[in-house]
Amino acid sequence: HRIPNFVDKGLEPSLIALAMSLDAAIGGVSTFAIGMLSERIPIRFLGSFAFLSLAIAIFLTITADSTLLMFLSFALFGAGIGGMMMLNSFLWADYFGRTHLGSIRGFVMPVILFFSAVGAPLAGYIKDATGTYNNVWWVSIIVLLFAIGVLARTPPPTLSNPTKT
Repeated sequence: HRIPNFVDKGLEPSLIALAMSLDAAIGGVSTFAIGMLSERIPIRFLGSFAFLSLAIAIFLTITADSTLLMFLSFALFGAGIGGMMMLNSFLWADYFGRTHLGSIRGFVMPVILFFSAVGAPLAGYIKDATGTYNNVWWVSIIVLLFAIGVLARTPPPTLSNPTKT
């Protein structure tokens, strides 16, 4: 819904499409950079940074009134998504171990997919009902800020028997 949001603001559709390409390109660079940094910086801090990048990108989606801010929003969104794509597997393994990781992710994945499937149509419905995407964006920012707080303050558990990973 970021694309129609920027179109509704009167920004040039061809520039929005170009910015969307930047989103993907930055995501690829971010995936590589975060992968390299994950050897030096705790995953929870890198994940917090990725969530912060997404929160700022969404804030810019609300406030952007120029092409420059729109491009910055897409770039930050790409950086956040790229980072989370890389960190996702590390976070699961660090916090739940590797022994039962398949079972745990197999249990949680349908829930994630359900909310992913419901999210976009729900956002469209809210936009149609209220005339703006801003309510959806603000809820997203609040959820991301909560996730940052939880992730940054929660170190991975220590294993009592590290050979059982």
